[in-house]
Amino acid sequence: MISKKKANYMVTNYTMTKGFSILCKALIIYILFYFIIGAVLISVVPDDLSVYLRLTVTCITFIGMIFISKDYFKNKFVNDSMDVMDNSLKLAIISFALVMVNSFLTHINESMITASTYNNDLIKKIYIDSPVILGIISIALLPFIEEIFFKYVLFKNTDCLKKHWIIKTLIIGLLFASVHCASEVIKLDITAFICMFNYFIFYVATNIIYHKKENLMMVVIIHMLINICAVVLM
Repeated sequence: MISKKKANYMVTNYTMTKGFSILCKALIIYILFYFIIGAVLISVVPDDLSVYLRLTVTCITFIGMIFISKDYFKNKFVNDSMDVMDNSLKLAIISFALVMVNSFLTHINESMITASTYNNDLIKKIYIDSPVILGIISIALLPFIEEIFFKYVLFKNTDCLKKHWIIKTLIIGLLFASVHCASEVIKLDITAFICMFNYFIFYVATNIIYHKKENLMMVVIIHMLINICAVVLM
């Protein structure tokens, strides 16, 4: 018979191996394909085709992220979705509060620095070229992609700092903010560090909810609602 200690070791080892496998797949899909290969491909096609290629790349990334988190969608998705419906008013209030914080920080940023970030300029360009495609990308696809990568994969399925979730949240929050201001961070542009704070606050606030509720769909819906407001107010 297998001893209890050995059984626990086998379960722990399996969990760590599975988590590492999910992390590697997520890094390949999100960082290598979406950020590097996708960005290179989009930069070499004509401008009138770039928005459609961006949609294609985002759709492929979305499918990849759903695939690597298939255990969640098989086991928890339905229950989490029901919980979201039961707490719809709370989620609306939280989303409204985050939109207000976002607007306040954006106003401060614009009053201090007139230059916009590359990410914001890109969003405005896509909005001008095709607001429908921007809506599909920012409202239907990216909330799933980003919440799966930064919360389900990096926060939940990695053992690093697992017992120190607050520190882990702050570190991943900085990474989340850096990704959204990548061009400015690389150039060490002061604009980045002001804009990063906005994304950092969003990640920390939603990750606290994710940690307490263990409901991925809850933070996905909040992300969607905030992006809807951002597109409508653009």
